[in-house]
Amino acid sequence: MLLVGLATALSLPGGIPWPAWTWIALAALCAAALIALRLTRRPGTLGRLASLVVRLCQRPEPLLLGLITTGALIFAFYACARATGTALPPAALTTLIPLILCAMLIPLSIAGWGWREGAAAALFPLIGAPAEAGVATGLVYGAAIIASALPAMLILLAQVGQSDISQQDQRT
Repeated sequence: MLLVGLATALSLPGGIPWPAWTWIALAALCAAALIALRLTRRPGTLGRLASLVVRLCQRPEPLLLGLITTGALIFAFYACARATGTALPPAALTTLIPLILCAMLIPLSIAGWGWREGAAAALFPLIGAPAEAGVATGLVYGAAIIASALPAMLILLAQVGQSDISQQDQRT
């Protein structure tokens, strides 16, 4: 979705004034996609994994679920921006927000904390919003995502507690 959004935003006049380095980022994303496709032809674990991902992407169910999940995460970030008082232009839904959320994928933090806020601080000035608004939006988004996962955590903890009790009953 990010690749399509950036390609469209860079091709059409108007919208968010993307800096020149955006073309480099778009080229890097295209290169990464080509490398991933090339890996599907390699034997070994990485090749099998890449091949599995390509096969799953050819089925409609994972693609549909991925699009729904991506849309929900993008809308959640948009809602967090609105909650902090920042109005994002419509073009941000397909370009700016996915780029910020992709920063969370860098495996040098826990749940993307820090990277997301840094990316938001760097990219929010492109839409005329202060960097502080990007940091605030990233913090609210992180807290909202954690809060949304808490009910599932309570269910898991309850199940673990039940299994511990049943194991103690079996021993006695």
